[in-house]
Amino acid sequence: MSLRSTGYAMLVLVLVLMSTSTALLVAQGTIAHSQRIAATELTAQRLHEARLMLAVRWSQRLSLTSEQWLFSVNEGEALQELREVFAAASVELDPVLRLRIGRPLGISLQEIQAKLPEVSEEQGYWLLRIPDLIHTDTELVGRLSANATPLGQNIELGEHSIFGVKDALATQVHTQAMSTPTIENDELGVRQAQVSEWLSEELDTQRLNAGEINVDKLSGDSLTAIQARFENSLLNSLLAQNGQVNHLDAERIEAELAQFAAVMSQSTMALSGEAAEEIEALAARIVAMERDINACWNEHLWCRAPETPTVTWSRCIGCEAEAPDALFRADIQITGGTCVHGCELILDHSPNVELACDRADIPASLPIDLNCSVQAQLELTDKIQEQFAVILANAKNTSYRTIQIFSLAWERVAAECPVDTIYLPIEDSVPLAIQTYMFSATPAGVRYRHDFEFAQCSQAFPFSFAECRMDRQCRTDGTWAEDQSWCHCSQR
Repeated sequence: MSLRSTGYAMLVLVLVLMSTSTALLVAQGTIAHSQRIAATELTAQRLHEARLMLAVRWSQRLSLTSEQWLFSVNEGEALQELREVFAAASVELDPVLRLRIGRPLGISLQEIQAKLPEVSEEQGYWLLRIPDLIHTDTELVGRLSANATPLGQNIELGEHSIFGVKDALATQVHTQAMSTPTIENDELGVRQAQVSEWLSEELDTQRLNAGEINVDKLSGDSLTAIQARFENSLLNSLLAQNGQVNHLDAERIEAELAQFAAVMSQSTMALSGEAAEEIEALAARIVAMERDINACWNEHLWCRAPETPTVTWSRCIGCEAEAPDALFRADIQITGGTCVHGCELILDHSPNVELACDRADIPASLPIDLNCSVQAQLELTDKIQEQFAVILANAKNTSYRTIQIFSLAWERVAAECPVDTIYLPIEDSVPLAIQTYMFSATPAGVRYRHDFEFAQCSQAFPFSFAECRMDRQCRTDGTWAEDQSWCHCSQR
């Protein structure tokens, strides 16, 4: 083989390898693009279903307050699946009802906004507004798509759900059995439907238009429509736990029993108009009354008959005392059973003393645990011998009461200074001598004075003698004042 032929072969081989690499890169890019589109569509579908689910839950919150509903959704399992996919998921009410989720990786906000309405971003989170009224905020319920695929002329359903469809139009629906947990849409239009048996837990639509519906048996837990129009309806059996139709316009209705002067139902029936509003208002008042009665009887117990408060233990610390101090004080402790309706506190005492407690009353359903104090100022030699009372009265009927009586025996006695011993140096004694002297107990306000002398207080002078004066004042509070005593050694 010539060199020229070899060169051509190598060139062809290089071109083939380059073409193969380019094809692989293009294929990889195409796969990555397809995966990104699929991931974006899956994310949009998840958010769409979550928004619809929350809208339905909001519309079915019944007697829950907004705060109670918000707590049940955020703390319950409603958002568990979203939290497994996104970094965070929560519902908030301010400024509007909306879903807040953590921004997913690899998907832009613009891609989601092209598929879902009312999606915005705030501080790294995506915000999806939730419709307050699922039948009026229809622009929030639908899906957006540049390549929307219309439904076929024939739909055959097995046991599958139809959920969150904005428009469903079909020329014919024909099946032996149709069973679905939930059908929720804005408008359902069918020219002709022949079904042997239709089982549905919930049918919720703003408008149901049908040219002809032939059903041997139609049953469901909830059938709701804002407007229903049937040109020809043949229903051998219509079973519904909850059926509500604001407007029914039909050219022909055939049923085993149809009475409009008197409506009979073995299941739940909803009316419309002023009568329905009055009945719903009455039902709401009855439910509220039952709730209040249950709380009154079983929770805060106010509806129960009044009971006499029960005291199990009481004592007074310091109610009997003798002291020289002017201020006398005693502490009272009272404990007992539960005050079912609450207890009012009544203090009965003379103007000679001051009586106060740590609380003015005892709240309902709490046990009795009371601390009080009584005090008085006494002059010297004054006495107080009297009684005072702490009364616990049932707050519902104060004639049901318990009276705790305590006796005071206080006396202010004259104070006295106690026995005290001093050690007094004898001045000019050789060697220095110490005189020991003991002061006896002395009444308050009295000055103690004692003069005495003795011989031989100094070895330097054989005829020496000592003169001493023990002088001390007892204060009115029973304490000794500064010592004024002295001893001095002299010679004759």
